[in-house]
Amino acid sequence: MIVSLDYPAIFHETCNGLESVRFIDCLQPSVVFINASLPGLAGFDVLKKINHDPISVIISDNPEDAVRAIDHGASGYLHRPICTENLKRTLVRIGSSEVARPISSGNGNGYPGSIFLEKGGRLKKVNVSEITYLRADRDYTWIYTADDNAYLSNHGIGVLSQKLDPDKFLRVHRSYMVNLEHVNELYKDIRRLYLLVTGEIEIGVGKQYIPRVRELIF
Repeated sequence: MIVSLDYPAIFHETCNGLESVRFIDCLQPSVVFINASLPGLAGFDVLKKINHDPISVIISDNPEDAVRAIDHGASGYLHRPICTENLKRTLVRIGSSEVARPISSGNGNGYPGSIFLEKGGRLKKVNVSEITYLRADRDYTWIYTADDNAYLSNHGIGVLSQKLDPDKFLRVHRSYMVNLEHVNELYKDIRRLYLLVTGEIEIGVGKQYIPRVRELIF
């Protein structure tokens, strides 16, 4: 289900209740939509455990959960299966609140200035400007930073390309995306065009991405 918004928004998805608690407290989103029957930890228990206090909307197929949602301080309730019109009304109501506006990334374009990446069982805050490049690994993506750290994201590179600022991050290969701030050289041999990013990392440009890379040459 896709609903258009009249303001920029960044979405994150979790798989279970425990992961939801961890991500909500680390990412501190303005709004959360919580499934009442999350595996591992029920949605209402998630609301009890989190330290962050976002606008929350409970999603459930049990009408009695509408009352429980109010008792737990939730700002709204959506009955499943979700009706598009009900979802639109909820989003409009949430969007009209100043507290629900997306956190500024520092340049006002709605993209994050920092993100949380998992390493060693913990989530570490990483400035997006420190990311040098991303490398696809099947359904996952390795994210590399200027301090020689590597983080494995559960998202595919296609998903991440939608979450990061396209003015700063460029897809140069089906398996690679680079931070343009960290591209130091552009050169070619007989067969391929290459980028050299911070850390002396050489990345080959895929044929279908060459026209976009050539736009950077003046």
